[in-house]
Amino acid sequence: MKFPFLALGALVALHPSLSGSQTAVVWDGSQADHFSHDDGAFTLGFQFRATSDLTVTALGAYDYLGDGFATSHTVGIWRADGGDPIATTTLSAGTTASLRGQFRFGDIPGVTLSAGTEYVIGASEFFGATKDIYTGGIPVSAFSVDPNLTFLGARGSGEADGLNFPGVHFDPGSPTTFGANFEFVVVPEPSVAALLAVGGLAGAVALRRRSGSGGGAVVRKDSTLPRRSW
Repeated sequence: MKFPFLALGALVALHPSLSGSQTAVVWDGSQADHFSHDDGAFTLGFQFRATSDLTVTALGAYDYLGDGFATSHTVGIWRADGGDPIATTTLSAGTTASLRGQFRFGDIPGVTLSAGTEYVIGASEFFGATKDIYTGGIPVSAFSVDPNLTFLGARGSGEADGLNFPGVHFDPGSPTTFGANFEFVVVPEPSVAALLAVGGLAGAVALRRRSGSGGGAVVRKDSTLPRRSW
């Protein structure tokens, strides 16, 4: 009985919540300005609105040249109105954190973001010319944003060590600055979860029936074993 397994496989392949983590912002590092003035440290990131319920699985920080961090970076997500961060992680100096694209990521326990709610993400310890430098002047045409969220503009803090809420907000259409990023999975809708449960149950029943049938083997009712002729 192949149908439950085929249907379940198709559902996993098609639904974004079941096919692995997605990256909030994808950027290839092009069309950016890098600065020579000695300023910082800054917490840099962006504001966004979740358009689906999301589970954040990893937080990331920009790695200029992709050769490792000169210092550690703490990355956090806040609700747009501030307060304490709802998720944080610290990425160690060097190349310990996984490099994916222009960012290094650290996994976190899943934190759920609600559809229709606005959030801010930021990464600490970015500088103009020393240690880990930030990048700016990136036109909105140079990067893409996952359709499960809406980009609402770059955010940054004044010069201060450590992770700080990025209170300065830039227009979404203006050239942006990248410091932080995140990965997530989409929370399955109740109907999808129900289909998965039904598919899994049907698959289990099919397996049990197959194993109960003896797998097609012939079972002898006569307990007398045949004699071997020599």
